[in-house]
Order: sequence, then C-alpha cells, then structure tokens
Amino acid sequence: MADDRASVERRAHPRYPLLVVGEVRHTALTGSGAIRVAASNISMGGIVINTDPLGDIIGIGDILKMVFPMLHQPPVELQGRVAWKRKGAEPGIGEYSFGLFFFKAEEAEIKRLHDPARSAFISGLGPESFKD
Repeated sequence: MADDRASVERRAHPRYPLLVVGEVRHTALTGSGAIRVAASNISMGGIVINTDPLGDIIGIGDILKMVFPMLHQPPVELQGRVAWKRKGAEPGIGEYSFGLFFFKAEEAEIKRLHDPARSAFISGLGPESFKD
C-alpha cells in the first residue's frame, strides 16, 4: 500500500477543504454550455470539482472555465486543465470528481474563492442541489 504522505509531499501547494457551488463551461456542451459543480478542495495550484450531470463528457487535458458566485461582489472566474478524473470518488457531492491545475488563473482570484468569509457557500450539497 502506498504511503499517503508521499503524495502530500509531492504537492507544490497545500490543499484546503472548500465547499462551494459554481458552474463549469465546456466547449462540448450545447445550450447554456455550463455544468453545475461543487468544489471540494483548493490550493494555489489547482482545485477539485465534483459533478453528477454530464461528467462523462469532460476528459483529461480539457481546459475548463469555472465560475463561482460570490456574495455582494463579482463572481470568481478561473480556468483549469483537467489532470485526473474519477468516477464515484465523492458520494453525496457528485458522481464524478476532477482534479484541475489552474491555467491562466490570478492568485488574487484563487485567494478570493478560498476565503470563507467572502465565499458564497451553499448548504444542502447533494444530488438534489444539481437539479434545476
């Protein structure tokens, strides 16, 4: 069995728990072109997002635009490249989980999303939160 500490030590930036809902835009989508996602952790280098609907159309290497609403201020907009994809990794949050490296992301925007005093946290995350 691999030592979990080895994977932590390889990270350039520490990860922090996060629970915020936003949208991901992907070129393969039609109509609104957005998928609702829940972010579950973040670092200065990347983010983990989780989704139920249409997660099968996102692939490793895809570049995604993420938009997270904020209370009383403009939304946080970030771009990331999909580094990994897992199905069934986060039960209750989403059927699919994706690890993204930030791509063309401003450090101030990453920090603004991580700051729990300013984030638009949405309670009741679960499969029903993905329904319109």
